[in-house]
Amino acid sequence: MRRIFAVLAVGTVLALSACQSLPAGVDGDLVNSWQSVPEPQGFRPVAGECYASSSPDLTHNKPMPCTSSHSVEVSYVGDLPASAAAAPSPPGDNSPAISAAYKSCYGPTNTYLGAEWHSGLVELTVTVPDAAAWGGGAHWFRCDVRATTSIYMGDDEVKTVSQSLKGVLASRGAFSLQCVTWTENGDFVNHIAPSTCKRFNGEFVGFAEVGPQAFPKPSAVEKLFSDACSAKVARYLGVTFANYTNQTVGWLWMSPVEESWNSGDHSVRCFAASYTTSHFFTASVKGIGNKNAKG
Repeated sequence: MRRIFAVLAVGTVLALSACQSLPAGVDGDLVNSWQSVPEPQGFRPVAGECYASSSPDLTHNKPMPCTSSHSVEVSYVGDLPASAAAAPSPPGDNSPAISAAYKSCYGPTNTYLGAEWHSGLVELTVTVPDAAAWGGGAHWFRCDVRATTSIYMGDDEVKTVSQSLKGVLASRGAFSLQCVTWTENGDFVNHIAPSTCKRFNGEFVGFAEVGPQAFPKPSAVEKLFSDACSAKVARYLGVTFANYTNQTVGWLWMSPVEESWNSGDHSVRCFAASYTTSHFFTASVKGIGNKNAKG
């Protein structure tokens, strides 16, 4: 009974109000000048933002000034294709959507850094919204660049910086990759690290890449990358592979890392390797052709 009485009481008050005269300038329409409530907009990152980590949880990992200590900088933001956006959850590693997004990052990231990103001490990864943001309609992908302290058979160590990485590869400075040294163990290399170009084991010549596929077994890596890297070394020397007879310069590639591979990076860095008596170069081998390397 109380519920019925309350409803009737409200109706009575409204009826009485309608019979009263309104003050001058009042039309009685309570909502005609109200602005409609806009549709909620999810957060969308933009190129140039910096973050403490690559986590997509933007509640706890918010943008920060690039002059603050950070490990991630956004080089590009794009939209996933409609086929991926229609899925109930974000695409996972090694999915076609992530591989396509990763490739879409290449051009803008190279422009952002000032040179091919593989030629720098940097790592490129793709970040997509977390499940909560995805459910709210966020279907962007973010190209994240991270500075690295060293190269350890492709397992880059993330470096925190307090500066923007925009344009850092335009000049061959501290973030550029050129000369490296390594520790040899028979036919294998245990460690690769950036070095001055005065006495070094190898020189960066480019990268080789294959199309989307499952992470290769160790026995398949040579078949995938040896020919491509050797051809790049030949071009770096200034000869064709068919005319490559330089016995003091070989080639070496960094083994791919499964985590990076599954995120879309199906490439390896290639190096001209010293086959001099000392196993060191003491000058660049670029353009030497089939002449003996200095070392």
